[in-house]
Amino acid sequence: MRLDGAVHVWSDDLLSYPWSPHDQHELPAIAGSAELLMSTLGSNGFDGAICVQPRVYGYDHGYLIAAIKKFPGKLAGICLVNPIRPGGQDELVNLVENHGISGVRLLPLAHVNPGWFVDESGDHIWSAAGALGIPVSVLVHPTQLEAVKLRARQFPSVSIVIDHLGLIHSNNDPHLSQLLECAVLPNVFVKISEQSYFVTQSSRNAVADVARATFSAFGPERVIFGTDWPYSMEFGPWSDELELLEYALGPNASESLLLGGNADRLWKVSDQMRKT
Repeated sequence: MRLDGAVHVWSDDLLSYPWSPHDQHELPAIAGSAELLMSTLGSNGFDGAICVQPRVYGYDHGYLIAAIKKFPGKLAGICLVNPIRPGGQDELVNLVENHGISGVRLLPLAHVNPGWFVDESGDHIWSAAGALGIPVSVLVHPTQLEAVKLRARQFPSVSIVIDHLGLIHSNNDPHLSQLLECAVLPNVFVKISEQSYFVTQSSRNAVADVARATFSAFGPERVIFGTDWPYSMEFGPWSDELELLEYALGPNASESLLLGGNADRLWKVSDQMRKT
């Protein structure tokens, strides 16, 4: 099963699914419906995707839930929860047990020195994820990678997924070594995603170097390919992301674990198909 490990979806119907942006996140100017996603994936030989709750909906998961229900066994959903709001863990349990959500994402990148990402004030979300058996995705600044290692040691039964290579797009980044050091922890995974945007910030060769170093450190069992669709469409067609992966990894880019096997193992997309 071929899966895009990093996409977002939003509806064209703003009356039924109004924006509720997290931290005044910029509203999208491009289409991003689940139907358009499935058409795009199909035309590129992919079967489904892991849909990350877009920040433009904040903590309102109505459209994400509708999308994964419409395409069972094709789409899995990753929710957002407020890590410091009382009852955040109860909201997470409800989304997983009653609405088919398969994972949770934390956004330390959106906060300045977020204490909840490193201290006990955020432990309840990690504990809930461990009890539910779901992975925790993290969108971090490169300076926050040390905190990822801390959480991985504190919660060894929780699979942690570093989104977008920890936002490192050059082998000259002094934090690259911290990303690669995360590979020592067996419960840490990483997404090679958002590559076309990174090329605009660096260079094709520099971005490829980071992807190669990451694949070498983590191995095929803990790396996930993703595009960041539909945001990636601002820089080129969906196929550009796969082409950048092939440029970086050569024959390894066709590794089935990288192109869907690992994502399916973490977010259990095919399990949903068996339940329908």
